[in-house]
Amino acid sequence: NLTLKSKQYGGILSGPIVKDKLFFMVAYERTEESLPFDSGPAGQGFAAPIPGLTQAQVDQVSSIARTNYSYDTLGVIRNADETDEKLAVKLDWNVTDDHRASFTYLRSVGNNSFQRNTSTSLTSPSIGLFSTGYQLTEEVNSGVFQLNSSWSDNFSTEFRARYSDYNRGQIPFGAKTLGQISVCADPTNPVGGSLTGCTTGVPRVIFGPDQFRHANQLNTENLGVEFKATLDAGAHSIKFLAGYTDLSTFNLFVANSLGVYYFDSIADFQARRASSLTLQNAVPSLDPNDGAANFAAQTYTFGIQDDWQATDDLTITMGLRYDLLGSSDRPPLNPNFVARHGFSNRETFAGKGVLQPRFGFAWNATDRLIVRGGVGVFAGGSPNVFLSNSYSNTGQLTNQINILRNTSAAGCDVPVTVPNAAQICNDALVNVPLTSFAPSVTSFLTGNTAALAAAPVNAIDPNLKLASQLRATLSVDYEADLGPLGDGWMFGANVLYGNVLHSYSWTDLRSVPIGTLPDGRLRYNVQAGSTGNNQDLLMTNDTRGRSYIGVVRFE
Repeated sequence: NLTLKSKQYGGILSGPIVKDKLFFMVAYERTEESLPFDSGPAGQGFAAPIPGLTQAQVDQVSSIARTNYSYDTLGVIRNADETDEKLAVKLDWNVTDDHRASFTYLRSVGNNSFQRNTSTSLTSPSIGLFSTGYQLTEEVNSGVFQLNSSWSDNFSTEFRARYSDYNRGQIPFGAKTLGQISVCADPTNPVGGSLTGCTTGVPRVIFGPDQFRHANQLNTENLGVEFKATLDAGAHSIKFLAGYTDLSTFNLFVANSLGVYYFDSIADFQARRASSLTLQNAVPSLDPNDGAANFAAQTYTFGIQDDWQATDDLTITMGLRYDLLGSSDRPPLNPNFVARHGFSNRETFAGKGVLQPRFGFAWNATDRLIVRGGVGVFAGGSPNVFLSNSYSNTGQLTNQINILRNTSAAGCDVPVTVPNAAQICNDALVNVPLTSFAPSVTSFLTGNTAALAAAPVNAIDPNLKLASQLRATLSVDYEADLGPLGDGWMFGANVLYGNVLHSYSWTDLRSVPIGTLPDGRLRYNVQAGSTGNNQDLLMTNDTRGRSYIGVVRFE
């Protein structure tokens, strides 16, 4: 049934554990929602029925899947169910009058349902059954411990440690005993029709785990420790900073690792006669986990700052910060990339640092005029998504084959120059079990690696500099007495200047200039000797970019 419901509840409990010493707080909330999907077979109550699709066609495909392939399609998916659960626990401890500690734990668990492979197009309608839908799951566990200490009237410290564990999964509702299966609802193969595409307007029925959820998982662990100290020495307040973070990442995405089959008619599906197979996996192991980005990266931070009360009216701030990145993990070497460009694809952010000097002041020029300003270098943040891509998109870890039925002697488009081409075609497309692949097919996947010579690669420039900007500000505030109009008129102006020292930019190394367009821009094409649309995407630097901002105000 199509249902619409929403429930939310929660509560907070707090109080002392030890009087005046130790306190606790616990908060919990949970949300449950169910929303109907719009699309499904005609006559089943869906707001946007799929053209040409009947429940009888869905039942026929599901019956064949159960009888011939021992697979439950789970029928039509009707509702998007979502749950979200949050728990927060906090402890506050007055250790002594001079030392205070706190611990906070946060847990968040949620999931959401998605329908896949469904279209109400008049020319290529389709329905993704329950088994091809998936559940997006997220689980976050994090904790923070903080200790603030006053060791004397002039010296204090702050220690902070944090840890978070993030897990995201994309879990198909159907059993992962086979891959994504697409069946054209034509009863039999149309005479003269395409062998690998459904007749225009005839719906496709799709079941089994969606091709992008065959191996799709993200896990990160983040540990951070930070220590700050403040020393008051007369007119100077000196601050010290030291920090360390460690980010461990496991990012798995290998599409089609369970296989993607297309059947050109219900009769073909009944007879186990496939029209196409797409298969991708890690090579040579055929274990999708070997195609994941699996690495750890560290950040080390050091800083010192002096707040100097130079006069009663002038405060000067001077500081220096240094961030250094590290990692002992490197992507696997791609010799084809080295041959194309003359340098390695194994570069990471390890050993790269940025020095950030800063200066500022605040001057009470008169009782009514205040002038503030500063200049410094600022950096921060690491583009970890692209760093992850340089580990997973190496052009070496995975391979993919696409086998399409045709009218050749071999029976499919595997080149006749490949040994046992006819055997591969037969094993891939005839009498298919769906749950496994013949040795000839997996050997073709692991051995047909010539295409990897041109496979796309993501890499980092060996001369990359960490992103940073020079920023300067000047601010003036004046409180005016306008006589008959009264006192307390506030006038102000700000000037802000930004200058990019190094920013991140990306370029396709295989795109080379071949001429000029009519408006003067360069025209590009693929590098000589390259085929297809594959790219070598290089993360590098750019120094262009300026900003000038002015603001005036009054109240």
